[in-house]
Amino acid sequence: MGDFVTREDLATVLGETVDNARADLAITAAESAVRGYCGWNLTEETVTDQFVAPTGSTLFLPTLHLTALTVSEYGADLTTGVGYVWYSNGVVTRLGAYWSPLFQSVQVTYTHGYAANAPELRAAGTAALSYAVRQYQNAAQMRSETVGGITDTYAIPSSGVPIGVDLSYSEQSVLASLKLPVLA
Repeated sequence: MGDFVTREDLATVLGETVDNARADLAITAAESAVRGYCGWNLTEETVTDQFVAPTGSTLFLPTLHLTALTVSEYGADLTTGVGYVWYSNGVVTRLGAYWSPLFQSVQVTYTHGYAANAPELRAAGTAALSYAVRQYQNAAQMRSETVGGITDTYAIPSSGVPIGVDLSYSEQSVLASLKLPVLA
């Protein structure tokens, strides 16, 4: 459970024992929000036999931490340093030619993402934990509730969107270096 955050992390921050099912939902929502904001998985994984659509001499893989790559074009394996070069930020450049523009003509297998204890994942964990706490404390995303004549009002940002729906500005700031750039 949880690539960035554990139930124990959540319990520590909240200073209480957590309900496992509720904690799991909050953690899943938080990690999904972090991955969605960043635009890629972040954790170490291998993507096998994926067809890509390059543009000209460049293709962009959805990662900022590429660690291994094999490429084939029209079913023929290309050699790194001869047919293409790749960079850790996911940019792959065809050498001396353009990539084929034909549908499903370029296929890649790659390993990317950060190892379990990498500083980048700890940063993602900080943002995810902050989000998970909000989700756990206010899963229904209420603005306020009244019980027995006592009203609790939950923090609402200037947007009017209840806290917990989106990543906060501070969480986005922590994740900024892990977010894929938007390509025009």
